[in-house]
Amino acid sequence: QRMHYKIYTKTNGAQGSLTQERIDTLNSIGFVWERVRQDEHDAAWMAKLEALKLFKKKYNSTMVPVLDMRSDDPISQLGQWACKQREEYNKLIADKKTVMTLDRVKLL
Repeated sequence: QRMHYKIYTKTNGAQGSLTQERIDTLNSIGFVWERVRQDEHDAAWMAKLEALKLFKKKYNSTMVPVLDMRSDDPISQLGQWACKQREEYNKLIADKKTVMTLDRVKLL
């Protein structure tokens, strides 16, 4: 539904299979159109940054190991996050589409 809603709103209802009636029905039950609110995403990112700072303070390195990609282990999750930040940074400097911003680069 989110994809169809995005198409509907970008084309002012001219395209997509979603109708205003369906949108109203979904709204009436409190349907959340955004996957993650930006402020929640930013807060989660900042929490990972703080965890990375603590890791660096303890181990004098930001090379966090990824012990198991499927693990719920906080160290592995932090390692995956750090790896993703490096990937996004590389996209940024290669002028490719990325979620990395210059403000986040400064924080890292």
